[in-house]
Amino acid sequence: MPPCVVHADACCRVLRSTQWSPRPAISNATPIVTSKTTSLVAEDTPKKPRLATTNQSTATMKLKAVFANPNNAEARALQADALEQLGYQTESATWRNAYLMGALELRSGPKEMGASSSGPDTVRGMTNELLFDFIALRLNHEKTDGMKAAISMVFSDSNEVWALELSNSVLNNTKGRVLKNPDVTITLTRPAFLAMLLQGKKLPELVQAGMVKVEGNPQSFGAVVANIMNFDPVFNIVTP
Repeated sequence: MPPCVVHADACCRVLRSTQWSPRPAISNATPIVTSKTTSLVAEDTPKKPRLATTNQSTATMKLKAVFANPNNAEARALQADALEQLGYQTESATWRNAYLMGALELRSGPKEMGASSSGPDTVRGMTNELLFDFIALRLNHEKTDGMKAAISMVFSDSNEVWALELSNSVLNNTKGRVLKNPDVTITLTRPAFLAMLLQGKKLPELVQAGMVKVEGNPQSFGAVVANIMNFDPVFNIVTP
């Protein structure tokens, strides 16, 4: 799994948990979320200077206000301050990174990724097994719902045989397995396979160029390739 996805998943689990500790009583405060207002109003909540200590219940309360109205600048600022303080207080690097990432997003929005974990150089460095797992991970499971496919992949340059089986929106791969009745058998080299994945080369084009040999109905293979998704690594973590 790409590091950005793992990190984002950890942030979501930490920051969106609402079962941390009992919520403290706040006097003279209006409800955080009502049908007519989504503002955070608490007369006895100091705004300046910033809180020296912040507990998890306070952060949870402010997170609810941000979710009620993500455009409330005051609520975002208070939540960012709370997460920043929790980040300074925690000893765990995982929790500290999650808190400080949340504070950064609330103040400046999601941060653009400088480098991609699935760039061409990374893909070229993958083994065939990782490549098939990579394809399975990026498969659009909604569009492949109900589809079935049995594809035999033969790499002539490495003498490898792979069985690809699509069922229940999951693409499984098995090295060395020979399918008895595959929908299609595709014989190609690894560079030809990478040309399809990275350069957008179409299967008929490679067949015509003599780089790929196809036996059977290639539609099942085309359905798999056509439903490979590109994920956007920039998304909200602590805001809706």
